[in-house]
Amino acid sequence: MSSNIFNVFKMCAGKQPLTENDIEHGTSRDPPGKKKHRLLHIKAIKKLFYCKRTTGDPNNQQIIHENITAESIQRDIDQKLFSKASNDLIMLEQECYSNTDDELHHENKKKVESLYKVLEDMVFTVIKDSITMECEELIEQAVQAILEQEKEDNRYITDSKDYNPERPRKWKQKWISTVKESVNDRVKELPEDETNNSSSSLSQSFTSLGKIFKKDLTHIIYHLKQHYPDDFDVCNSYAQHYHQAFLAHTNTITEFELSDKDIFFLLCWVHDIYPNVILKDPPLAGNIDETRLKSLLSPQKIRDYESSYVSTEVFTVKTWINKSLDLEAQLWNVGKEPEKLDETYHTELHIDVLQNFSGGIRRAMEISERLTNRLKPLLAAELVEFAKRYKSLFEEFLEKNKNQQNLRPTIIVNMNCCWNFRDFVTHNFNDAQLQRHKENMNSILLEFEDLGYNVLLQSLFQELKSHFKKISQGNGLCSYKVMSEIIEKVEKYIDPLTTLKTSCHQEMIGRIHFYLVTEYVTRLMKKKVCLKNMDQLKTLANQINESAKMIDDFFSSQDSPRVWLIPLIYKIAEIIRLQDIGAIQIEVAALVEEYSDVGKKHIEGILYIKGNLSKQEVKSVLNILKYNGTKANKNPPFFSLIKLS
Repeated sequence: MSSNIFNVFKMCAGKQPLTENDIEHGTSRDPPGKKKHRLLHIKAIKKLFYCKRTTGDPNNQQIIHENITAESIQRDIDQKLFSKASNDLIMLEQECYSNTDDELHHENKKKVESLYKVLEDMVFTVIKDSITMECEELIEQAVQAILEQEKEDNRYITDSKDYNPERPRKWKQKWISTVKESVNDRVKELPEDETNNSSSSLSQSFTSLGKIFKKDLTHIIYHLKQHYPDDFDVCNSYAQHYHQAFLAHTNTITEFELSDKDIFFLLCWVHDIYPNVILKDPPLAGNIDETRLKSLLSPQKIRDYESSYVSTEVFTVKTWINKSLDLEAQLWNVGKEPEKLDETYHTELHIDVLQNFSGGIRRAMEISERLTNRLKPLLAAELVEFAKRYKSLFEEFLEKNKNQQNLRPTIIVNMNCCWNFRDFVTHNFNDAQLQRHKENMNSILLEFEDLGYNVLLQSLFQELKSHFKKISQGNGLCSYKVMSEIIEKVEKYIDPLTTLKTSCHQEMIGRIHFYLVTEYVTRLMKKKVCLKNMDQLKTLANQINESAKMIDDFFSSQDSPRVWLIPLIYKIAEIIRLQDIGAIQIEVAALVEEYSDVGKKHIEGILYIKGNLSKQEVKSVLNILKYNGTKANKNPPFFSLIKLS
């Protein structure tokens, strides 16, 4: 029998579970030299070794225990048969503490207590080491021994009539103390510097604690939990003590003044890493009751650290985006031609600024969504202030550098930059809390771009005015030659402006398109030409159509975004060509439908050219405007921008 026992209970031998047949014949199914993890079947163990050997009538309540001696129990302890040793000790203990009070029983009591001391030390050494031990059969033996003792404690308290000063032995309380001790020893074993890339000793220490927590709790879930009954709540019991280590560490470090980086890391740890990365790690999730874990920081401490973090983050972002702007402004004043990227003038200003802004948001997201929502509008406000300063510095530059050689390239590169800022704001400022900042930012940037376009197109528009004067003079109204010259001038002027971003270039083309149509229509309505001859009116209408077609063809080839301008001049030409008053009324109504900001003076200016209309007919045409009311414009404002005196 002893050889069988030795075969079954070699400590941590790593054998496969044995069948009853294997136990009976003392054989092993494991291949030689190969260690395999195994878990002994407790029922088989108890069947073979939990010996209540009795004699006499089984119906008789008197049971005599045989072969349970101090020596046999010591052998069981030596062979790590803690469960059997615990059970046999209880039987021996019950006999020793019966009413018999002779010398022999007194001596046996000493032996029992001595054996209890040895068993207790070995059992709780296993419990202490089980936090890293994977020898589950040994852990199972230790836990079963504790359960046997707890069961006997309960029996003694409720049923026993014998006096036993050693009861209750309270091994479960001892287990709780041992768990705490084992966790504390694990924390003390942590290396001082386990991570090479941490920003500070604080992050190193918390990272080390977090690794141990995850590693040990995962081990507990996979290798210990199944050996304990539910009432031991083994996962939460261990987690509570690790959590106390975190609390103690947090309380210690918060007694000192922390750097900005340490505050950031501490908030990340409290709000995200510990609750989400560690406690909600897949193996741990569902095994730890987070509601029983006290917050690592008090609400007041959290508020203080969050306020400090937010203030620092806002100041940092503000500082860096303004440094980027100052460096950019220095380049303007040097007068060096900007760099090109994909054939357009390019600056890194928007990249630097938006990276700083987005970096602040991203860092806050690493802490918590709540803190991110608190920081977003503050950083957005700083971006608005940046835009104001950007525009102000640019206006100052334009005022002082009107004759700089690379003035036009500098304007272009900043307009490209403005568009990048607007594009970012359009796509990233969609939260309700950012709407006001989005509107302010876009308003400033559009004013900035207007300033740039005005300077870029100023000389062109000034030059074109002299050509439009020719259209207004004498019989040269709407001449084909003059309009051809105007288109040629525009084409030559815009050719070097392809260094604008495509969207900015299209906006510039649209502005030139709008200027040409506006200037042409204004000259047409302001010219005091009154033609009564039907043929003259048709000739003028044809000339207007030719000019409209030239404008249309050129700007269509340039992909002008102001396509709504195309029908306008044709409609005016048609009003001048028509003779039937009803047809004129219909055409005027069509003009009003498309461009509802057209006014009485504008229609009068067009009808004045038709000198063959009576006052009554003119009045009937003007009555069309009464039905326009306050109808919204289908198209952007046009006639309302033309002032006729």
